[in-house]
Amino acid sequence: KNHPQWVDPQALGNIAKNLSNSRQIDDISNLKTDRVYLFRGAHDKCYLNGSMSNHRDFYSEFIRNPKSSIKLVNTLPFPHTLPLNTTPYAGHQTPAGYDGPGECLKWVFFPPNSARFAGKFDWTNVFEFDQMPFIDNYNAGFQEYGLLYIPKKCREKECRLVIYFQACGCGGVANDIIQGFGPWAETNDIVVMSPCTSKIPNNSSRTYPGSSEIARGCLDGYGQMGLDYATHEGVHMRVFGKMLKHIVGYEAEAV
Repeated sequence: KNHPQWVDPQALGNIAKNLSNSRQIDDISNLKTDRVYLFRGAHDKCYLNGSMSNHRDFYSEFIRNPKSSIKLVNTLPFPHTLPLNTTPYAGHQTPAGYDGPGECLKWVFFPPNSARFAGKFDWTNVFEFDQMPFIDNYNAGFQEYGLLYIPKKCREKECRLVIYFQACGCGGVANDIIQGFGPWAETNDIVVMSPCTSKIPNNSSRTYPGSSEIARGCLDGYGQMGLDYATHEGVHMRVFGKMLKHIVGYEAEAV
């Protein structure tokens, strides 16, 4: 994100293909027909210009029709955020009216003009779930509870599932994002699951020296807890895999 000019998306794509072939990650052929929404505010000082273009080029290695299936929004003058309707442009105070979660869900899940409108966010559909049964390493920065948004209709029938990874802890802006996805989930039969890491100081550095990002509540996006961080055996990915298998009803021995 700081040096996008150093990144070779094709080389990373080859690494992903090798990991897939060795079953260290899921089969990347599942991505062939996927649709991808990517966002970077033009005033983002965290992910520099070119970083999300690299993401686009990386996904293009796996998707059959990347030009029609990948949407990159990178010209709107927002700071480092996925904006809600209430988010102002950088340096402004008036809401800009760009619904990031809605634009994402509409692009990924629905043909043009087929998504229902956003409904009303309902706090009675927000639930905490116990993350402890899925965690085998208590020095990995996890909170005790994660978040679920479950529309009432989805308690009686199958619905789509969105896993929203709150990169650096739950609460504050992260909960705002849950509220951003919630109205669309409500009317389009989507369950939103958000695993939670801890923003308060944790014990990760005792087990993983140099894990500064995890110590401040972030996910391991840099391999600070091991070179296998992006595979099934990564400390965080292993937990997320268990959660996903549980929520979709896999048998316990498959976890």
